[in-house]
Amino acid sequence: NSPKKLMLPLTENYMVRRRRFVFDASKIAALKVKAASATVPSPTRVEAVSALIWKCAMEASRSNLGFVRSSTWRHAVNMRKILARPFAENLLGNFSFYAISRVEENEANDLQILVAKLRKSVEELKVKHTNEIRAVDVVQFFKEYGELIEKDDMDNYTCSSLCRFPFCSANFGWGKPSCTRFPLTEGFKNMFLLSDATDGNGIEAY
Repeated sequence: NSPKKLMLPLTENYMVRRRRFVFDASKIAALKVKAASATVPSPTRVEAVSALIWKCAMEASRSNLGFVRSSTWRHAVNMRKILARPFAENLLGNFSFYAISRVEENEANDLQILVAKLRKSVEELKVKHTNEIRAVDVVQFFKEYGELIEKDDMDNYTCSSLCRFPFCSANFGWGKPSCTRFPLTEGFKNMFLLSDATDGNGIEAY
């Protein structure tokens, strides 16, 4: 397939493949040490695992294409924890926005750089939207992101983290679940979902 073909959605005759990877707490602790830097001395477990997955995805792309190219990582962010307004916590439905991180070809193999990029994009989102998020901001975001994903020389990845959501505490009358599973959205390439492992400290990546 040509690079342009690789950018098309799954609806263009792509086979849907799903994988589940489990990172236990001890492995994540070791990974956080490797990912730490002067810029981000204490990476979160989500940042460390996200950076590793991003790094591996870029290496897979290089293996397929024969060369490395720049890429973006789009991460869903819970806006309830960012907006200063007191009503944000009690809003119904999804209330998330996206932070976009981008790396160039020469940065693809550096775990510390990837973590720093992830942290910076979220911090910039916090600064920009602490007081409000307007409809015009949403429109502008999708306009700019649409221009990015239309480029033939760039890979794009999307991630959403459900870590710390108390799914394993749900009890419908027959006890807490021994495990939880989540579907992935059809029609999109390179999408990742992170959730707590059963012990609450590890991470399952889909």
